[in-house]
Amino acid sequence: MSQEQEKRLAQTIQFTEKIDEAKENKKFIQTIAAGALGFFLYMILITYAGVTAQEVASEKGTKIMEVVFSSIRASHYFYARMMALFLVILTHIGIYVVGGLAAVLLFKDLPFLAQSGILDHLGDAISLNTLLFILISLFMYVVLAAFLGSMVSRPEDSGKALSPLMILIMGGFFGVTALGAAGDNLLLKIGSYIPFISTFFMPFRTINDYAGGAEAWISLAITVIFAVVATGFIGRMYASLVLQTDDLGIWKTFKRALSYK
Repeated sequence: MSQEQEKRLAQTIQFTEKIDEAKENKKFIQTIAAGALGFFLYMILITYAGVTAQEVASEKGTKIMEVVFSSIRASHYFYARMMALFLVILTHIGIYVVGGLAAVLLFKDLPFLAQSGILDHLGDAISLNTLLFILISLFMYVVLAAFLGSMVSRPEDSGKALSPLMILIMGGFFGVTALGAAGDNLLLKIGSYIPFISTFFMPFRTINDYAGGAEAWISLAITVIFAVVATGFIGRMYASLVLQTDDLGIWKTFKRALSYK
């Protein structure tokens, strides 16, 4: 090797790295928003799934339910009951939203928020599709919680009946947490179209720009169709579930309700 070649090899390479701060800030906000939304959904679902199942189980087999069902159709009562519970959840969420907006208005002029563009990125992260997806999914979980609560004979057994629902909630939350750390992948994409699990998966993908508008609306359509069909099916058999008082277990109670439907 010649001296000239040795000198070239010994030279220190000079390079300049340019970091796009706006892009980095946006990615940071997307990550925080997706994580915060997932945790908020997890807590809301865990809380109100238990409340819904407990309330439905506590009124099961009572005389007042026999009087109610003799006056109106059981399905109509069920739909009204679900809407009332859903509005309670929306009120709870609305309190947090109002509090959050008040905090934003109060602190929006702070240099950290005003100069970093955090508020702009946060607004871009939450879309109409994401909000609708959350609302429909919450209603779907409430309906399933009521369905499971109606299949136990005692209110204290509602926790056991909720086990399948709790598995879905925890599976969705911890699943998106684990899979999301690796970026967009096949399992995350598949889960985005499966009802219940998609509650966590699709909002995560849309907030992080992993899913386009078409994908998000297709997933929402699947969720809406599933929610409507499930609500109608459970409403039709609600009377045969609530008026049962025998402690047969969840599966036998469900089979008996199907025979009466």
